[in-house]
Amino acid sequence: MQLNVNHIKYFWTRGIYYVFVLWLLAGSLELYGQEKPNKIQEKRPSLEQLSADPNHQAEGETKQIQILNADVLTFVRRNGEPIQKLIGNVKILQDSTYFFCDSAYHLEQANRLEAYGNVRVLMPDSVELVADRIEYDANTRIADVYDHITLTDNDVILTTDRMIYDRNEKFGKYLRGGELLNGQDTLTSITGYYYSQENMAYFRQKVKLKSPDYTLTTDTLGYNTKTKVAYFISPTLIVSDEGEILATVGEYDSENKEIELFGRSTVKDSTYILTADSLFYKDTTSFGRAIGNIFIQQEDSTFEIRGQYGTFKRDTDESMVTKEAVAIQYMDDDTLYMFADTLFSYKDSTENRIFRAYHEVSFYMNNMQGKADSMVYFFSDSMMILYTDPILWSEANQLTGDTINIWMKNSQADSMWVGNSSFLATEEDTIGFDQIKGKEMRAKFRDNKLVRLHVIGNSESIYFNKNEEGGYEGMNKCLAQEMFIFFKDNEVSKIRFSANPEGTYHPIHEILFETNELEGLDWRIIEKPERPTVGESGIFSPSFRGNPAMADTIPSLSIPPEDMDIDDKLPQIPASREEVLKSKQLMNRPPKLEGKIEATEKNPKE
Repeated sequence: MQLNVNHIKYFWTRGIYYVFVLWLLAGSLELYGQEKPNKIQEKRPSLEQLSADPNHQAEGETKQIQILNADVLTFVRRNGEPIQKLIGNVKILQDSTYFFCDSAYHLEQANRLEAYGNVRVLMPDSVELVADRIEYDANTRIADVYDHITLTDNDVILTTDRMIYDRNEKFGKYLRGGELLNGQDTLTSITGYYYSQENMAYFRQKVKLKSPDYTLTTDTLGYNTKTKVAYFISPTLIVSDEGEILATVGEYDSENKEIELFGRSTVKDSTYILTADSLFYKDTTSFGRAIGNIFIQQEDSTFEIRGQYGTFKRDTDESMVTKEAVAIQYMDDDTLYMFADTLFSYKDSTENRIFRAYHEVSFYMNNMQGKADSMVYFFSDSMMILYTDPILWSEANQLTGDTINIWMKNSQADSMWVGNSSFLATEEDTIGFDQIKGKEMRAKFRDNKLVRLHVIGNSESIYFNKNEEGGYEGMNKCLAQEMFIFFKDNEVSKIRFSANPEGTYHPIHEILFETNELEGLDWRIIEKPERPTVGESGIFSPSFRGNPAMADTIPSLSIPPEDMDIDDKLPQIPASREEVLKSKQLMNRPPKLEGKIEATEKNPKE
């Protein structure tokens, strides 16, 4: 066969073509042979194993994407740009971050990566990102992540279906709902931001934090994944088995079980409602502290305590309030206000509530007022005890003694006992005072007004007689072992004596210019409490007469006839109350707290 020039050119061209094809096949086989994985071994090593890879580079060292492995490498074009298509066991490196996936597109000119199927990204500091698809810009180092996403950072696991992750700031955000799991804490929200380097996560919209003891619901929340402290700045509801908390600003430490609230907050449970400007509570000790405009309401909604500083023990149901402290008991036809430097509320061994007040105690009701240094009130028995310089006013009558016990019935005073050096005085215009004294007194009330008084032991009395026109006729002075005095319209209407009384009568002209006083008379009308005042901030403040010339404006009520048989037998004091009355806890009063709590206010956790 004769060869011409055309034959030679044909074979030369075909030879070059086959050589080029063989060269391409050899390159693909070489790449495949070098990186083909061992099916028995783990396909995707950990970041610690990869750090020994000779291709591994320090963070920020390069911005170019490096292809380390693929089962198949082909070339395609998209919008005129050549793109590398990687299939099977894809392994890619940029800086110190490794990408693994089933397949990928490498846009070399744009320095971008599109990864599909079982995508896994290993980043420094043990951060791992798993998803179905990732679109990654190697220039900005920002990834758009899609579907079945899990971000793991040590103990923190964040899951969502759509995320943007910024490698520069080392944070990821989701906008369509997600969940963060950190130990026993689970947080869910519509929007979330996670900063791995700062151990902080921020959540917005329908935020819920679940821990073993509490469930917190809010709109905006910050959460430290290391300390497990949550910070909220929007209306928040915290619910537990014991009750619930309503707050606007505060922090919740799920690790140490502490709650600190700033701004007006409310704690509710089955026994009381507590509201204050700021609150601190530690669950492990059941101890709490409240500061600013405190409001505590008991479960029956008829008794409340207010003040500016307080503490409480949830496990023992104890509370203390001081600084502008006031207790208020709402009744059917009246309201009882009790003021003191310090107020205590607790339960005894029989689960009956006891209320104590110390230092500068005063109380006000429409037809009865009182003062003392200390007071105790038993709720179950409706018994009030005033001791250490007590004074009681009933209409125009002033009662004093070492101790005054008052029993309430149907929200009104029913019986009273005045012990040791008891003294009753009533001012009779400018002429003098009706006076009764004795070792002890027993009294009966109707509609909170004194109607009968039984004086026992060394009884003495001075009282002025009036004629039908109301003019004074004379003065009676009597001594007896016992006396029974009846009152009508706040004046003595009848007196009965025990056997062998001693008495003298003096016409009015004989005693006009004399001082007619029994030993121990101490008229203290200027100290008589009046209706409390309410400031602009809603704070109740005690008010006192202060001026002897002021008229008494308390309305008078009808009383039963003077000869009505009234039993003056006092109610029995239960043994459990006797123990309280005799205990050192009651008699050894605590020091005044007001002015001694400034240091603890600065650090409420101390």
